[in-house]
Amino acid sequence: DYRFVELRCNDLCSFPYVLLCHGATHVPQTYCLRAKRHAEPVGLPLTSQAAKAMNAARIPSSVDIKETNINERETLFLQEHLSAFKNGNDFCLAHSIYRYVPSHAVRKKYKSLLDQLRQRFPARFGGDCGATPERGRP
Repeated sequence: DYRFVELRCNDLCSFPYVLLCHGATHVPQTYCLRAKRHAEPVGLPLTSQAAKAMNAARIPSSVDIKETNINERETLFLQEHLSAFKNGNDFCLAHSIYRYVPSHAVRKKYKSLLDQLRQRFPARFGGDCGATPERGRP
């Protein structure tokens, strides 16, 4: 849920593989969290088009779509949090669109996480993943 960023970047930062999915078919609704310490990271790299397509596929039809840019840190967040989508400057949850995470919080927290992953898996993160850089952001 919306607390995933803190959990991921603090308690699970030593796990390269982390995946959070929402079990909408379960009653009560639940999450499934998978974390592997001795595994490759989820997904990256993605092209800008692939990141935008992944994001667009998660946006519920009832949501008004805003112009959205997705950078490398945000792409990793989307690949790890399977029910999140970015719309404008915020991340929302497909099953609970009133809950949101500001994109600046994801970029800030995921910066050190992505740096750690680059050090541990240099071949995986060697070049630009192609995701849209955030304007004015390092």
